[in-house]
Amino acid sequence: MTLNETNTTITPPSNRCAICNKRIGLMVFKCECNEHTVYCAKHAVPENHNCPIDYYEKRQKQLETKNIKVLSNRVIKL
Repeated sequence: MTLNETNTTITPPSNRCAICNKRIGLMVFKCECNEHTVYCAKHAVPENHNCPIDYYEKRQKQLETKNIKVLSNRVIKL
């Protein structure tokens, strides 16, 4: 097997940002879109690394299912 026949997709090491290849120290940010990639503080925000997950819609669905609808009794006027 020669060097040209090997797999051409090279993943960055786990201590480097997947976007800018910046070295990451203790502050490692992982996203739900891919659990194997890590991001620096600059690219941790989903908009900065083109995340395909729609967090707004996901949180709205969670709120609809987990929150209980509160119905109050009518207040009797004196």
